[in-house]
Amino acid sequence: MLVNNDTTFGYIYIAMLLTIGFLVNQIIDSNAFVEATIRCLYFLSLYSLILYLLKPTVFSYRDFFPHFYNESGLPLFHLGATVLVDNPNYYRLFGIFRESGVFQIFINIALIFELFVREKDIRINYLIIFIITNILTFSTPGYFAMALILILYLVVNRKDTLKAHRNKIKKIIVILLLILTIAILLNQNISEYFMNTLNKFFGRASSYEGRKTSILVELKLWMSKPIFGLGITEGFKLSKDIGSEILKSQMFNTSTFTGLLVTLGVFFVFVFVSLMINVFKKIKINFLSKVIIIFILIFNFSSQLMMYNAFIYSFLFWGLNKKKKTV
Repeated sequence: MLVNNDTTFGYIYIAMLLTIGFLVNQIIDSNAFVEATIRCLYFLSLYSLILYLLKPTVFSYRDFFPHFYNESGLPLFHLGATVLVDNPNYYRLFGIFRESGVFQIFINIALIFELFVREKDIRINYLIIFIITNILTFSTPGYFAMALILILYLVVNRKDTLKAHRNKIKKIIVILLLILTIAILLNQNISEYFMNTLNKFFGRASSYEGRKTSILVELKLWMSKPIFGLGITEGFKLSKDIGSEILKSQMFNTSTFTGLLVTLGVFFVFVFVSLMINVFKKIKINFLSKVIIIFILIFNFSSQLMMYNAFIYSFLFWGLNKKKKTV
C-alpha cells in the first residue's frame, strides 16, 4: 500500500484472508481440515446436482428465487447452496461459485484430498459425485486437471494404491463415460457444450484467447515494476484496459499468479509459492506424483483469479499445519 500509494481495501482484505487461513489451521488439526474440505465439497456438489436435475421444476417457480448477475453479466438466481443460470437451456454447473471454472478448482482439490491425502479407505460414492459434477461444469481446465488426477492415481502412483480400489474406479470411469456419450448423442445442447469444452484445448474459443491475453498482458506490466507490483488499483486497471483494447472486448483478469505479480509483485508471489511447496511436501506420495500435482494446481490457479478467496489461503497454510488428533 505504501510503496504504490494505493489505499484500496483489497490489501486489508488479503491481510484478513491470510489471518483467517492461518487461524483455521491453528484451530483444527490437519486431518480435520482435509475431511471438512471433502465433506463440504461433497455436500455442495450433491446439492447442486439434485437441483440441476430438478431444473424444470425450479424454473416453474423461478420468480420465487432472488435474481442477480455475475461479473460477466450472466443472469442467475440463488437456490441457497447453489446457483442456476436463468436460462433453461444453459447446462454448465456453477455450484455456489461465480462461475463453473471456479467450482472445478474446489472439486479437484477435494479429489486430491480424497485420493492422496485422506488416510482412510476411498469413498466411491464421493468420487462418483465429484466426477459427475466436474463433467457438468464443462470447464476445460477442470477436465484436464481431473483427467491427470485420475491417471495419476490409477497409473503413475500404482505402488501406493490398492488394486481393488483401482479396479473399482476404472469401472466407474468407464460407466460414466458411457453415460456421457449417450447424453451427448441424445441431447444436442449437451453435445454442443461438450464440443465447445474440447475445442478450448486447441485454442478455438474466445475464453482461451481471453485467458492467454490476460496472462501475457499482466506479465508484461509486471516486468515494469517487478518487486512490489503496480498496486491493486493500477495493476488491474491497466491490465484490463490494455487487454480489452487487444481483444476488442472486455477482458477479465483470469490468472492467480500473474494477477498477484502485477498487483503485489514477486515478493508476495514468492511467499505464496513457498506455502504451496509445503502443501506438496505434506502429501505422502512419490516424487513424480508430487510434481504432477504441483503442475495440476499451478495450471488450475492460472485459469482463475483466486487471490481473494479465503479457502485458498487456508489450503496453503494447511501445508504448515502440524496439529494432529490426540487420542
